[in-house]
Amino acid sequence: MSPVDVAPVAWLGTTAFVWLLTFVQNGRLLRYFRNAYPSEAEHDIPWRGMRHPELSFYFYRQKVAKLAQDNPKLARMRQHFILLSVLSILWPFVSFLFLALSVWRITK
Repeated sequence: MSPVDVAPVAWLGTTAFVWLLTFVQNGRLLRYFRNAYPSEAEHDIPWRGMRHPELSFYFYRQKVAKLAQDNPKLARMRQHFILLSVLSILWPFVSFLFLALSVWRITK
């Protein structure tokens, strides 16, 4: 098998892995936040027990950043989630560009 044959599968696999890590980190962060700050969670997160797309954006809010300043574990989990979110957006584009350039150089 040539690298050109393996590259698309590797690209899809790594992209899915980064997305899975982001999804898992979001769930952990949400669970920790609900346990550490139940009153804020009850007031700010109305989607109890179900996944909602807005939950992904909730942890970008300034209110959560201020709460995270007093709680090092929440701050670390939030930073990991933000890093994984950025990676989940950038990785598919950057790796696909690398893949396309590799194929272009090989076929040239």
